[in-house]
Amino acid sequence: GEGQVKVVNARLTADPLTLEIPGGKFKGGFFFHPKANGTLDWGVTAEAKRFQVGVLARRYDSNSPLSGLADAKIDLRADGIKFDTPRVRAASGTIFCDFCPENLDAGALDIWATNLIRVLIPNLDRRNDSEVNCLIAELTLRNGIIEPDVLILDTTTTRVAAGGKIDLRKREYDLKLNPVAKRPQILTLEVPLGVTGPFSKPDINMGRRPVLRSVAGLTESTVLFPARFLTSDRLPADGSDICPCTKE
Repeated sequence: GEGQVKVVNARLTADPLTLEIPGGKFKGGFFFHPKANGTLDWGVTAEAKRFQVGVLARRYDSNSPLSGLADAKIDLRADGIKFDTPRVRAASGTIFCDFCPENLDAGALDIWATNLIRVLIPNLDRRNDSEVNCLIAELTLRNGIIEPDVLILDTTTTRVAAGGKIDLRKREYDLKLNPVAKRPQILTLEVPLGVTGPFSKPDINMGRRPVLRSVAGLTESTVLFPARFLTSDRLPADGSDICPCTKE
């Protein structure tokens, strides 16, 4: 890695900063500013393109079959927080990522996104013949709560758009998902799903079971924002209309 680091009036800044690790390169920067009154400001930006996830996964687990490409962009900051405040709870900003996995195994890369995918697939396709094409997320973080502006999971048989929230403080989901079948004869369930509970073992609510109290407050435009991705005349099995890994 390389970068330019400076300290001015107790404010530590590293910008620009590049870091190359197995799988690809990150670029961005950060600042950290402790103040005399016992508070601090901090911020971080990072961006990665066409990151080879499999290379990093195999350094974590040499037997991991996981591979695929990912893009990510993060812009977070917090101002005037106390030193003992957990950083993620105080942060606000935006997170963007898209992930096109191959040989997805949640155990190989234990992040909330892969766990969620593995839980959803059997519920969306009872024959379980789906392959994950991509996950696309545009998220807003405020005080440890992630709210998706866009959260789409695309598989060979189904496309799912989500609204709700993800609580990083409690490590819990509170999401509503709208699945649309690409091949209606395969999909056994095409009703809104609720995903609630801890990251490690989320609960899938469907049919007439209680979905989400918080989702009831979502505006129609928020829940249906990705409608243009769900209502085209023909949704391609490979997700080529939205998945970046299919577009060079």
